[in-house]
Amino acid sequence: KTQSSRVLLPCASGPSSGAMSARWPCRPTPALRRVCGARRAVAVLAVLVASCSAEEVPNFMHAFGGSNLRRKVAAALRAAEGDGRRLETPAKTCQAVALRVMPPPAWQDFQACYQAKMEVNSTHDWSVPGAEIAAQTECWCDANLTDTIRDFGCCEHPDLYPMCTVNCDADCDGDLAKTCIEECPSMCFEAAEYIVDKGLCTRCDWKKCWPVLNCMTRHAEKRVQEGDLARTCHDVNFMEGNELSDYWQCWRDAPKHSSHW
Repeated sequence: KTQSSRVLLPCASGPSSGAMSARWPCRPTPALRRVCGARRAVAVLAVLVASCSAEEVPNFMHAFGGSNLRRKVAAALRAAEGDGRRLETPAKTCQAVALRVMPPPAWQDFQACYQAKMEVNSTHDWSVPGAEIAAQTECWCDANLTDTIRDFGCCEHPDLYPMCTVNCDADCDGDLAKTCIEECPSMCFEAAEYIVDKGLCTRCDWKKCWPVLNCMTRHAEKRVQEGDLARTCHDVNFMEGNELSDYWQCWRDAPKHSSHW
């Protein structure tokens, strides 16, 4: 591992490989040189060499394989410089527990925004197909949550992916938005809860279209307002409506027959 290698193999000053051998836990034996010639180790050694001073590099390289390894490490360093990136450490682990136990301000803002949209007097129209994901996306963008989730290393978490790819300022007149609106009809947002035509969403690539999600939900809102798209169940009004309350009261008051046979 890169971190442990950095501890075990520090850059050592001194003119001779013998001095370095005395200081390093690993000796530059032929077996070690074969290991260090492997593809993985080359990347690790490239990171170490990049941290050495100019005076330390020759002794470091001489101890670990001479000219052959030197050529491999040099190639790795050139590749890193060529594409403008440094050799990277493994991806950050998602700090999901910290996110839940001590939520940052942006996460709290997101939750408060979504809860407000679920209030009875909210202006959010839950009868538009895709209303739930529209509410989540709007609150996500209002809280600028992508940066926070990325800092916590949770963009790939199954409960959040692919929300980090949402473009809050997407061009709804661009080619991608137009293609996704055509390939992903509005009722595809409700396919998990409503019966839709089997072939309706077969062309929809959600991963490709997620960056322009705002454009797709706005398109659905426009079609509903124009009367071109049927409304779905307004969950909030239904759950809070008098009709459902009266139904449950009727059910509670109705005689319940039981048998002791």
